[in-house]
Amino acid sequence: MAALDPICYVAMKVEVFIVANSAKHNGWLLDIVGAGWEYYTCAAFPCEIRGALAGIMILEDADFGIDHRLHFKIEAADDADIGFLTDKTYHVAKRGPAAEGVPSRMPFAVPFNFGIAGPRVMRAVVLKGDVDLGEVTFKVREPPDAGPVTEL
Repeated sequence: MAALDPICYVAMKVEVFIVANSAKHNGWLLDIVGAGWEYYTCAAFPCEIRGALAGIMILEDADFGIDHRLHFKIEAADDADIGFLTDKTYHVAKRGPAAEGVPSRMPFAVPFNFGIAGPRVMRAVVLKGDVDLGEVTFKVREPPDAGPVTEL
């Protein structure tokens, strides 16, 4: 696996970073379904987890006209065992359709899937080089116990 970019001068900021069932960006807008995971329930283990990392970046003037290589990673919160890792390069040639006085925003959506052997807390992170721009955690769990059946 290649190392992350060691030197990074970051101007961009993550305004929103979430885990969702699915997401896609449509121009300057972000379409999201089933967002804001606190947990993902597996019927049995091992389990295949599918979803999307999605968010919105705030862009500064220095961000325009250059390539931005962002890394997206999902790892176990307790031991950093990596479940998913990819990178995407974004090029923003010019300012988007932001209103005057409002920062320009760029949506991103990265689908993912990975296998997991058992319940654990996962940490999703977006990085530029070795700088953490945003993170969110969610728990992978077994179905909650329905409890005893009660007759009326």
